[in-house]
Amino acid sequence: MALEIRDVDAALKNIVDSKNFTVHQENMEIRLRTIFSTPDEVLAKKLYPIIGIESGFIIDTPLEWQAESVEYTINGTDYQKADAIIDTVSDLFYDYKVAFYVGYKSHCVYLEREFLKLFPVNFVVFVTVGTAVYSVPFERKGIVNMDGFDEDRRFYRRDALLTAQIQMEDVTVETDYRPYTSVTVEVSTSTIY
Repeated sequence: MALEIRDVDAALKNIVDSKNFTVHQENMEIRLRTIFSTPDEVLAKKLYPIIGIESGFIIDTPLEWQAESVEYTINGTDYQKADAIIDTVSDLFYDYKVAFYVGYKSHCVYLEREFLKLFPVNFVVFVTVGTAVYSVPFERKGIVNMDGFDEDRRFYRRDALLTAQIQMEDVTVETDYRPYTSVTVEVSTSTIY
């Protein structure tokens, strides 16, 4: 089984959905849906109150941070079959923007406080793929104020900027055949009285 970005996306959405955020508006409790969307789409369609997740982009790890190990195995008699097993572990940093969009200041205050509890500075998201469970560390970079106006109506928006650290392992095997040579080593022992 392999972990994919969409698996991390789904796990992050499940964490937000599990909170069942609701706001009191127009004499009723309105549950905030969680969708994958860009801010432009949310504002153009006037979807708020809502929580939008924007799945971001990958930041490559500098080469000096990558760990690589090489292991050799030799098999054969007439010709030696030498396998070089190269195991490379790379860290990828993947950005998310989780934003809420509401029309009232009191809703903004409530959700901002809840977002700070939901996304502490460092937290772990558990991702289940089949029977395997992966833990993906996250870091909150901050919560950004993005309030604005939509056709003379004020809206309140806060973006939680999150970065996931995803570790990737790449294992390759390079095979080479070499002429077989043997080395005889004789060890003798003598006793001195």
